[in-house]
Amino acid sequence: MVLKRPSTLPEQPQRRAPEPDVELVEQLVKKSLDINPDLRDGKNTHQVMQDLKRQAVARSKEGGAGGGIAAPRGNLAERRRGTIAFFFEQKASDFETAVADVTARERLLQQEKQALRDQVVGDLADFFALMAGGIQSPEAKDVIRENRPFLSKLGITEADLVAAASRRK
Repeated sequence: MVLKRPSTLPEQPQRRAPEPDVELVEQLVKKSLDINPDLRDGKNTHQVMQDLKRQAVARSKEGGAGGGIAAPRGNLAERRRGTIAFFFEQKASDFETAVADVTARERLLQQEKQALRDQVVGDLADFFALMAGGIQSPEAKDVIRENRPFLSKLGITEADLVAAASRRK
């Protein structure tokens, strides 16, 4: 998960106590590290937070050196709303990616299931084609009738099996 960097902040003459949204960002970083431990890159949570703070300070200094006007901070509710909206965007993106992956795996499983079905139907047809009396023997017809539920799972009928065995002769 990628977190956006905070906007450039104007210089303040005195230090203030951490605002509640800073605590929210810290909680989001901790949750992000819980969800994706690879983001740690061998660091503990405190070290990751310190790196993020250093990067934010460096970017704010770069923005100030260009002579540009710092973006207004907005009120606390707007910043929280932006943070929450960003989190939702990230989750929606992650979800869409995961759903696409699952859908691709489902397609592969369906193809594998179809290949398995085709193999079993082919094996049954080959067996009856090689058997003396074949699929038309009374014994074969009785066993096939008893196994209608299995044929149904394969997606074929007795007539389909008879036709497949006849083609194999």
